[in-house]
Amino acid sequence: MKIIKFLDYIRESANVTAEDNQVAVLNEITALINDIFKMPEDEQSEDEFISFSQAKEKQKKEEESDSKLTFDDFNNGFELIEEPQLSKQAGTLTVTIAPKGGIGQGDSDEQSDNDGSWYKIYFVIELAKAVPNGEDFTHRKIEECEIKMEKYRQNENGEGKFTSTHATRKVNPLYEDDKLAIDEKLLVEMKLELDDKDFGNEKLEISTED
Repeated sequence: MKIIKFLDYIRESANVTAEDNQVAVLNEITALINDIFKMPEDEQSEDEFISFSQAKEKQKKEEESDSKLTFDDFNNGFELIEEPQLSKQAGTLTVTIAPKGGIGQGDSDEQSDNDGSWYKIYFVIELAKAVPNGEDFTHRKIEECEIKMEKYRQNENGEGKFTSTHATRKVNPLYEDDKLAIDEKLLVEMKLELDDKDFGNEKLEISTED
């Protein structure tokens, strides 16, 4: 009986394709995203939320303490505005996040840096890197995932406009101790990088006009 089960396992392993491995990794990333952006059991009070500039300061102090900057730390917090979209053909997972309340729902506080922008995150697994290489190859042997984040905001007509700012990361190794090396800290870091570029560009344009 044990021999039959082992032979079944060998047959199943032999039928695993590169596309299957891509999907397996992207499904794990989907579970991670759903965990990061799930609704908290206890909503934070308004005065616990921080602005972009405060987030940058907290990021600097993070290495010296046990604190961890999360998406819920920002003014409104962030949430998924649609289900993560997995494209098996392209080996890509697309995630869209925005301030809680929906797209364009920024903070009305003049002291806040939150302008109601939203973000698209693309997780890409190259097909060539997912091709089975040996009998013991599993999706957790895939070494690299490319992440690209783009920032959008509404224009005067209420339409989405790409801000021309994006951040990219190549996560390699993709798995450490059999666990995904992608985490919320990395995604927050990419968001702050985009905000830094975006707000910096706006300030530069203003100073140039003067």
